Amino acid sequence: MTAKAAGGALSDPGQHGRYDLAAMTDRPADNPENNAAGGQEDDAGSAGGVDCDQIGKDIIRLSGAFRIGVFRMVRETGAFSSEGEPALGKEMRRLFGDLVRRGGTGFASNVRSARLPFVWEPALDDDTGRWISALQSEVAAAVLASRFYVFFRRSSAGVDRILIAQARRASEVPSHDTLLACHGLAQVFFDDLTMRHRSAAEHGTPLTPREKECLAWSAEGKTSEEIAMILSLSAHTVNHYLVGATKKLDAANRMHAITIAIRTGILNIDGNLDAA
Repeated sequence: MTAKAAGGALSDPGQHGRYDLAAMTDRPADNPENNAAGGQEDDAGSAGGVDCDQIGKDIIRLSGAFRIGVFRMVRETGAFSSEGEPALGKEMRRLFGDLVRRGGTGFASNVRSARLPFVWEPALDDDTGRWISALQSEVAAAVLASRFYVFFRRSSAGVDRILIAQARRASEVPSHDTLLACHGLAQVFFDDLTMRHRSAAEHGTPLTPREKECLAWSAEGKTSEEIAMILSLSAHTVNHYLVGATKKLDAANRMHAITIAIRTGILNIDGNLDAA
């Protein structure tokens, strides 16, 4: 595949926890949405030891895309919102949201339920293509001339994060392994974005002492029943604390919650746990 260079950088979200994704694009002169993308380049670094600037650039380079956008989607309603300054443009974000809510399209069904990253070409999705063409706008024309690579994080709280990379239809489609590699990079990106939001909103660990304690013992390889014996609780109560910690950390499952907690310093794997 012919990789395209990624221009710009992600800006530090600061107190608002928002990336300037508009700055991370390889903006061609013939892209009709350049003006709609907005944003300014900012060479601010990343926090927490994760270089999200480079992760975003790698996703663009590997997929052959020229820009990316990150969104939140409420699974039940299909409501779409941008996670950063929308590199794909506000009109395109609204279009994606409308597609999900109207249903009956390949994009709508996959974005709600797919377990692996997927490729979407609106021009080949007959019903959707006709609907987009009827909009008769520059954004609609840009969508029909594009191919989209869609990566996501399924959250136990019912709010999914979605990273969409936009490429030209004429570009070469990356291999399955390349898409999986991009999907893995997107998970690191989502982790960092989640913790930046949480730090800005809560200024500290969101876990209760019991949630943290149960998660720490789980990180030591203990089952719910073993943790219950150690802490003199019921297994049901332990599971309640672990489910709560998983949701608060916006994790997909218990092991993912442990990974996030260790990486962000909520859990110290070098510390000693004393049985009660």
